[in-house]
Amino acid sequence: MEVKGLHHIAIKANDVDQTISFYTNVLNFTVRHEWSIPSFNLKRGVMMKSFDEQSYIEIFDKEANIAAQGRLRMNNEEIVQGSILHMAFTVKDAEAIYNKAILLGAKSILSPMSVDLGGTPTIIVRNALVEGLNGEIIELLEENDL
Repeated sequence: MEVKGLHHIAIKANDVDQTISFYTNVLNFTVRHEWSIPSFNLKRGVMMKSFDEQSYIEIFDKEANIAAQGRLRMNNEEIVQGSILHMAFTVKDAEAIYNKAILLGAKSILSPMSVDLGGTPTIIVRNALVEGLNGEIIELLEENDL
């Protein structure tokens, strides 16, 4: 049996339409499929495909009873940290995508910068971090030698 790669990341969205718009306009994802599953109280599920067609983001409405890490956060409560720290997307220009994300409602976590990862050989990466519309942490990572 062979693992072929990571298929998707799932997000519980406060507003499904806004989340679709964000991932469409910032990261060039497209809607691939929509569905509902009443037995899971899932009114709306959406699978969005990446530009390179290699990965997906799955979006669930906030009322869905879907298995998830940790506990639900209360209204206006800070995000409760779990073991998934962030999701990273390969981009051509971290600063341009970062600015677009901020314009469309993301919050800045780390402005675009170059980071020396050290090690042998030394690898320098350019990245930025934003908090998405639903509290998800998104890394914008320029192509590099990793």
